[in-house]
Order: sequence, then C-alpha cells, then structure tokens
Amino acid sequence: MTGFFLCDQPVLSLYSVGKITGTVVDLGHCKTDISVIAEGQVNYHSTKRLPYGGADLDKLMASLLEQRGLKCSDPQRLKELCARASSLPSSSEEAAAGEVHTLPDGQSITIAGEGQQLAQALLNPSLLGKDLSDLPSATVTQIMQHPDGPTRKAFAENVLLCGGGSCIPDLGTRFVTELQSVSPPSLQPAMCNCPDYMPEHTLKYSSWMGAAILSKMVFQQNQHITKLDYEEAGPMVVHKKCC
Repeated sequence: MTGFFLCDQPVLSLYSVGKITGTVVDLGHCKTDISVIAEGQVNYHSTKRLPYGGADLDKLMASLLEQRGLKCSDPQRLKELCARASSLPSSSEEAAAGEVHTLPDGQSITIAGEGQQLAQALLNPSLLGKDLSDLPSATVTQIMQHPDGPTRKAFAENVLLCGGGSCIPDLGTRFVTELQSVSPPSLQPAMCNCPDYMPEHTLKYSSWMGAAILSKMVFQQNQHITKLDYEEAGPMVVHKKCC
C-alpha cells in the first residue's frame, strides 16, 4: 500500500459529480443522512441522520403483500424490481396496471400500486411508523441552518440524491418537486446531474466513485500519509494532511 488518506463520505459523493459545495442526501440500507458541504468541508452543525432506509422498505413490501394474502420469498429483490416514484404525492396510492415480477427462485408476484407506496414511504417516513418529518422538509431545515444567504442558495441549487435508494426510478424528480414546494422563495432547489462521462450506477456507489477521483489527485501530488509520516507524527498526522 502506497499510503493513506481520509475524507468524509458525503464529500466524496459530491466529488463523483464534480461538485465541492452542495447538499448530499444519502439513502442507505438502515439510515438516511443529510449533509451540507461548503468548499469540500462538511458543516457538522447542519447534518442530520434519519433512522430509516432501504431495510424498512423491505419490511413494508412484505407487509403490503401480506395484506393481499401473499408471501414473498425475497421482498428486497421485489422492492428493487418494482419501486418507482409517482409524479405527484396525490397519485402515490393510485393503483397502477398490474405487473408480474419473477424472483430468482421462480416465484411470480403481480404488483399494482405497491411500488409507488414504497417510494412515497422513503420520502415520508411516517408511513413506516416513524415519528419523523418528511425528507424534503428535513433537508430544507438543514440547509436553512447555515447563517449565510448565498451559501444556503448554493446548498439548495446543488442537491445530490445518492445511495441505494436513489436508484428508484423518478425519485429524484419527485424529490426536487417536493423540495421546491417546502422551500422559502429565496431558495430554488435543483438536483446535481451525474456527468455523462461517469459510468452507470455512479450515484448508487457515489462515495466509491468520488474516492477514485480524489485518489488520483492526492497520490499524484504526494498529499497522502506515508508510513514515514505516521512514524514521525503518529495518529495526529491525519489532522495535518487530511483536513
């Protein structure tokens, strides 16, 4: 190993889309993180972790099917196949045309509106039984905590939705629409688009992609921590070279 370098995960996610300032909403398996970043530095006073994620959608998928008298052998896989966001909150529970999905074990299940309900629950955790505000409102709240108006504007205009949950079709469009509906007039929320030259599923693995980009700069410029650096300065060298 040539050396070591440390960087915050949401910062790496922004790097993957060529940004250094913005708001990162990371939709993970068991948690959802909201982080605001200015010039490559996380504003820890304006970060928030919401205790729900993809695993809760798996349970919801199983529960919705049980209400129809069905049992699913792999609710996570079925969720990945059928989850999609509706264009408007009012249409989230409308029954969609039935779609038959076949799981790897051969089980076939017909899905109607369950896929849209999963996406709605990701944006509104109260549907999961969580005593939490909806995700768009929570995001705007974190942005508004920063005292500087122009910086808040930059946070709102560069929102990155990443993590496994970001793979749900049309979720980004729905999310930014709801952000705009709950934002003050001074903010005009917009999503960060993934550059065309980046590979497929960049947003799902955004922190890894950002780390790959950063490593090319850090190691070429000898900004990483070497074994000699560590032997001379000890663990404190991390605060000197990685901040």
